[in-house]
Amino acid sequence: MTRLPALLLVSALAAAPALALAQTAPVAPSTPAPNGAAEVNQRINNQQQRINQGTAAGALSQKQVGHDTRADNRVARQSARLQARDPNGQLTTRQTQRLNAELNQNSKAIAHQRAKGAAPVANTTQ
Repeated sequence: MTRLPALLLVSALAAAPALALAQTAPVAPSTPAPNGAAEVNQRINNQQQRINQGTAAGALSQKQVGHDTRADNRVARQSARLQARDPNGQLTTRQTQRLNAELNQNSKAIAHQRAKGAAPVANTTQ
């Protein structure tokens, strides 16, 4: 039993230099994300296409369409506001990550609604 604390101490000391080398400086909030705004806008357009496909397939109700569209519009307004603050009209990496996280939530909601509301396929061969 006395070997276990010694083993833990040796492994911790052996790992310390590797951990020190693995640490990197955090990304500064002012670092512009490469094509961050374009990425966010493309994702919003893709989600609108998925909403339209869900409506056409009858998998989404008008209430769900309104909710999902408002959620995407909210992210688009946030993106535009953030771009307006920047002199070059760019989003920072952190801003892009936050907007993408919101879009991920919206995307999961759309996928869940489409799967849950999918109409059963009618059997036309009788």
